Amino acid sequence: MVNQQATEAELGWLAGIIDGEGWIGFTISKDSRSINRRKVLVKTEIQINNTDPEIIEKTSVIFEKIGVTPYRRVTMYGEPKKQVYSAATKNMIGVQRLLSDVKKYLTGNKRKRANLLLKFIEFRSGDRGKMSIPDSLYAGAGPRSLVRPYSNEEISLIRECRLLQCTGASETSRRNRDKQVDELEILNREYSMLDKI
Repeated sequence: MVNQQATEAELGWLAGIIDGEGWIGFTISKDSRSINRRKVLVKTEIQINNTDPEIIEKTSVIFEKIGVTPYRRVTMYGEPKKQVYSAATKNMIGVQRLLSDVKKYLTGNKRKRANLLLKFIEFRSGDRGKMSIPDSLYAGAGPRSLVRPYSNEEISLIRECRLLQCTGASETSRRNRDKQVDELEILNREYSMLDKI
């Protein structure tokens, strides 16, 4: 446990805010900027949104006590427009720190998603998540290693979590969610061909 300063009361409060106002899960996006990068990016994320800036301020203070620097922003939402404040992290180490400290206080769906994210992070940690770029493909710029394609176990964790992320979602949302994970598998297979070169 990295946390050295947040009290148990603060961790319980943070878990309650995550349970009630937060979002835990995976986001998937495509990146085709160069051969030295993955074509599909999977990010772990924790985000808390609220119209009360003091709640987000307290959330941010507890994040920092745990050793996580939150990304903070203010957006306008709804009709009539109102300010929505948010604190978030997509950094795997930050997500791991937060979830390791608050998981025992989370309930139901959020606790299940926290466990899936922590398993995924464990799979991706260290050298197990990396591979070297073959000499024939290395252009002499950027890092000498690629991030290894996602394993079947990792894709399974992503799919399971994404199902939990969309409970109560419309049929269109569910189809879009499933399509993103299917595209992840296809692009990941193409990318994994680099392993065989």
